[in-house]
Amino acid sequence: MHVLVLLYVDDMVVTGDNEQEVSKLIEELAFRFEMENLGRIHHFLGLEVSICKDGIFLSQARYLQGILEKFKMTDCKEASTPMDENLKLKVNKGKELPDAYPYRKLVGSLLYFTISRPDISYSIGVISQFMQKHKKPRFDTAKRILRYLKHMISYNELFYKRDATLSLSLSLFVASRMLIGQEIHHQGDQLPAIFLTLD
Repeated sequence: MHVLVLLYVDDMVVTGDNEQEVSKLIEELAFRFEMENLGRIHHFLGLEVSICKDGIFLSQARYLQGILEKFKMTDCKEASTPMDENLKLKVNKGKELPDAYPYRKLVGSLLYFTISRPDISYSIGVISQFMQKHKKPRFDTAKRILRYLKHMISYNELFYKRDATLSLSLSLFVASRMLIGQEIHHQGDQLPAIFLTLD
């Protein structure tokens, strides 16, 4: 049996694999602290949560809209991949940005997207290496990731309910032609998929 409490300032999520124990903990917390029970989770720290019979959908579409507005990119041209496959970022190449803050802010915002968008993890790893050397080509690369997220704004990550016979089951659907620097070929709207099952 597991009961988890996620707490951030005054936002809390209580969940677990035993509904009776979860309810008991919520009652105990409500007795000790002034709090309001909002029922099933729908939003938490920029995540939109939708529970269905197969599992949980996670999305950050509203959070993305806010980032697009903050960086004045609501009308930007969308990108079909998070990075140009021929991209070569060099430490000393490109014009230095007068202020590092916007670049760092964008990289941090993009890093938060990896919660629901694991397909951008490699690209974020690449641009995160240049936090001290903030040059225009890197900022453009970070903005391209944002343009890719805008292109894929309607995609959600589905976390399936665990099969009782397996100790770990992971399904990852990659919506990009690039995965860890390798090209993946697919036809039309069919997405490549990776399945990992451990007994």
